[in-house]
Parts: sequence; C-alpha cells; structure tokens
Amino acid sequence: MSSQLQTTLAEWPQLGEPKQQGELLEGQVSYGLAANLATNQDTSWADVVHLKQVHGVDVEEVSRLTDQGKEGDGLITPQSGLRLGIKTADCVPILLATRNGRGTPLVAGIHAGWRGLAQGIIPLLLQNLSQRGCQLSQTEVVIGPHVCASHYEVGIEVLEAMTHPKAGLADWQLAIATCRGPKNKWHFDPGAVALSQLCNGGIKSSNIQRSLICTVENSAWASYRRDGRTGTSNLAWIEIK
Repeated sequence: MSSQLQTTLAEWPQLGEPKQQGELLEGQVSYGLAANLATNQDTSWADVVHLKQVHGVDVEEVSRLTDQGKEGDGLITPQSGLRLGIKTADCVPILLATRNGRGTPLVAGIHAGWRGLAQGIIPLLLQNLSQRGCQLSQTEVVIGPHVCASHYEVGIEVLEAMTHPKAGLADWQLAIATCRGPKNKWHFDPGAVALSQLCNGGIKSSNIQRSLICTVENSAWASYRRDGRTGTSNLAWIEIK
C-alpha cells in the first residue's frame, strides 16, 4: 500500500463536505450542487452544457453552449464562462478543477455509475488531463451527493466488474467499498471507489471534498432507487469564471 493511499484511508472521515455553491483554484472556478431539479425544464438547466449520459467512459471536450446532446459521461473544457453539468439520481457526480501545462484553468465533470467506475472512466479522464500537462497533485475535486452503501444492494456481478484491470483497484480498496447487509446481500459504496481511483491516479486526498449526503436517505435529493423515474435529477455544475 503506498503512503499516499495510507494517508487517504486515514483521512477518510475528515474529507471536507462540499458547499452547495463554492469556489476552487483560489476563486478562479465556481461549482454548485443542486438538488431535485425538473430535468431540462427547470431554468437552472438553461445555461448548462450536459450530455446524454449512457453509463460509459467517453469524455467530450466542449467549447460552447450548443455542444449539447452528445453521448458521453464526462465533460471537459478550458473555456471560461461555460458551465458544465452532470445529472445524477444516485450515481456519483465528480467535478474537477485544474490548470494545463500553460497554467490556464481547465474544468471537467464525470457521471460515475458502477459501470463507468468498473470501466475506468476516472483513470481515463485523469490520463486525459495528464496528457494536457495538468499537475494532478494540484487538481481539486468535489464529489457530490450519491447513494451510500447502506442503500445500494448489488449483485455479485458488480463486485466482479470492479476487479477488472480498468478499474485499477487494489483488493483492500474493493474490500472497504463493499459489505454484507442485514439480509447477507452485498452492498456497494460507489463514492469509496471513486475516491480510491482519484487517489490512485495522483489526486491528493487533501484536495478532495466528498459529500457524505446519501441521495436515498435525504429526500431533498433526487433518487432513482428510492422513487423510480420522476423526471427530476440532481445537478452538479462547474465553470471557469
């Protein structure tokens, strides 16, 4: 186990709870976490670039508001004033703020369900950032509200998927993200896997804010597992000022 990951595990309970609206990169970047919005109808969506999310690993670079509707589960842009949005209703929304090799701010967002986590959407995005000259150790991350392990019962196929090399998880990292529930069924913590993958890729745990709000437990947040399809989603957004 690397010293970075030992530190991550030790600091896990102390990771800061993100604000519902805040700033990153010394105020150069704004982000927000909005609950239970009517998808594509609430005015909060009007000025946000978002994709048709398909639980995959494709990351799209966007440069204008009209870059809508493409299939993918990640967004990236160096454009200031362009707000990127990730829709969730139990999956993990991840927002990243960094600087490229020229020192210019760059932001990204990821929609991470269990399939995307297993297929390595986080490692792939971090590789993308690294290729742009970004210093991952100086990248700042917000993990928004998502389903917790207590309310996420899964089949063995989910655990088996997490052992794929693309997920890049050590055995101990998978172990702390899974547990047996009261009915002896497997339960899974997707946020724990996201945290492990971020740190494996070079993000400092001290630069990560992870929400501990469970979207199933907290009725203020949209949850597919709790309510089924309701036409609402949670919105995580990020924007270079």
